[in-house]
Amino acid sequence: IRTDGTNVRKWAITAPGTKPTVAAGSGTGLTGTYSVRYTYVVLNSSNVVLFESNPSPVSDDVALSNQDLDVSAMVISENPEVTNIRVYRTVAGGSLHLFDVNNDEEDATVTLSQADTALGSALQTDNSPPPTGNLLVMHYEHAFIDGDSSNPGILSYSKRLRPQSHPSTQFLEMNMNDPGRMIVPWGGILMRFTRDTKYRVVGVDINTFFSIESPSRRGILLGRAATAIEQGVIYASNDGVFLTNGINDVELSRDIRPLFEGRTVDGHPPLNRSTGNHVMEFYKGKLYFGYASGSNTEPDRLAVYNVAAGGWAIHTITNRALFYEDDTDIITMGDASGFTKQIEVEGSTDDADSNITVNILTGEVAGNGSNRFKQYRRAHIDLNSVNENVTLALNLDGIEVETHTVSRNGRGIVRQRLNSGRLGQRGSLRLTYTGQQDIRVGDISLIYNELGV
Repeated sequence: IRTDGTNVRKWAITAPGTKPTVAAGSGTGLTGTYSVRYTYVVLNSSNVVLFESNPSPVSDDVALSNQDLDVSAMVISENPEVTNIRVYRTVAGGSLHLFDVNNDEEDATVTLSQADTALGSALQTDNSPPPTGNLLVMHYEHAFIDGDSSNPGILSYSKRLRPQSHPSTQFLEMNMNDPGRMIVPWGGILMRFTRDTKYRVVGVDINTFFSIESPSRRGILLGRAATAIEQGVIYASNDGVFLTNGINDVELSRDIRPLFEGRTVDGHPPLNRSTGNHVMEFYKGKLYFGYASGSNTEPDRLAVYNVAAGGWAIHTITNRALFYEDDTDIITMGDASGFTKQIEVEGSTDDADSNITVNILTGEVAGNGSNRFKQYRRAHIDLNSVNENVTLALNLDGIEVETHTVSRNGRGIVRQRLNSGRLGQRGSLRLTYTGQQDIRVGDISLIYNELGV
């Protein structure tokens, strides 16, 4: 189907299933044996074909001797978008049907008499409707369709500039036991993600399209958990979130990797890797990853990755879809109630007089290995808390062992001395703030002396 935001229509035009009736007319002009076929078309104001169906069955032959040709019994299309019935006939004694006339879409009869030499282009018999699928992207002015459960290894593509026309011979075949889950255009190629691996689809037209499996055989989770950025495509796999160029993968999820290993992260349950749907979008330097946690099958968490800072934040937010709107330059989220919400408002300081809690947990610092003890001495934080108090906590081996109150008016480095003698194998820092100020936190460092095993 397709929609213009108001109307929902079937994308392709169903071909006529009844052959036309032909007979000798009372006029003059044609001599020989002829047959006729017809199609349904959508023409623009300049009579350029936008859509055209496959043709009707061929009519019976009719022999004429300086007569015109009456055509009748053409079935009127039930599709409201059809503007004309397009009639094709052969030359005398021929078998190839050539364009003759565009008839009004509500007129089931027409009389043909123009000379064979005046006929137009040949009838196209490969305007098959799009195949079944649940994934579609436009690439080099072709519509690529994936997700056909009966043909899981097939990626089909349309004629150029005719997205509703899919010849049965235009497809790429990959592993039939590995269904396609996502197709993403990037850098002049398509990335096709499957359950178990991914492919680069290269080429620019029907003569050059072909697929290459990536050497990094890592597939994608269920849902729509992939998005393109300048450096490549970010996607969620069974073992983490990765940035790929179709050849090499770079992990972005080190700090939240336990979520992909069946463990919790800062109280957030692991994601559902088997039956959960997941979504993803990128907006102004941040990756938004909506994932289904625990036994949930739809996203109930929103993990946000700041590319510049290299850190993650996880929010308990029910979501179903994420979408960046180019024309309005906003990122929106569809929720479980069917509503769409803007989830980032730049420069906004209006929290409706309600406090907001900020909770930042760093990754664990283990130095040369978690089997070696360290003496954690100082914490350095790039901070502007607008003179508000922020709580700094030191965690050693997963346990909170001390807290401090820090603040700063204006951006600068806060250097907090930690209690001497604190020994541990893995250390991390947590900053928490509750209030209405627009506090800013940059780089966070944990300074330690490494001792031994």
